[in-house]
Amino acid sequence: MLSNSSSNNPSEIVVDANSPLNAVIAVHPFHQDARALFGDCAASGIALIAPAWWEAEADSSLRRMVSAGYLTAQAAATAQVQLDSFPIPVD
Repeated sequence: MLSNSSSNNPSEIVVDANSPLNAVIAVHPFHQDARALFGDCAASGIALIAPAWWEAEADSSLRRMVSAGYLTAQAAATAQVQLDSFPIPVD
């Protein structure tokens, strides 16, 4: 859970591709933690920011997971749709 103290009240949090991936892949070990982070940020009005290449990293990770047999192609396609609507702006 995010702190609400006035001395530690961020307006933005920087994430990399792993955070949204963890949030959309239910079998990922950190799925619940990532969902909680994004839910807390949304509830607190904290913007998520990421490097411009986060989407390319996420795509690459999904391909590796399918290739390794960790995800089916259908599960990866579903995750991709969810990632496409993630509230992280790309500049």
